[in-house]
Amino acid sequence: MKDHYQVLQVDRRAEREVIEKAYRALSLKYHPDVVGPARQEVATRRMQRINAAYAVLKDPAARRRYDETLGSHPG
Repeated sequence: MKDHYQVLQVDRRAEREVIEKAYRALSLKYHPDVVGPARQEVATRRMQRINAAYAVLKDPAARRRYDETLGSHPG
């Protein structure tokens, strides 16, 4: 399974603004309301992963805890 950074397509050292910009771009591209009916189920699952990744990475404390689980200490 991809980690949160891979889901949002950002580097582990990415600033919060970069993470937010990536989240917005991916939301516009993959939101179930903008894809055709044949792709809605896949888009819904993808958006769930995107939302989960963003929820962790946008919060500094949650991001620190997550980075610790990866054995990564960015910065």
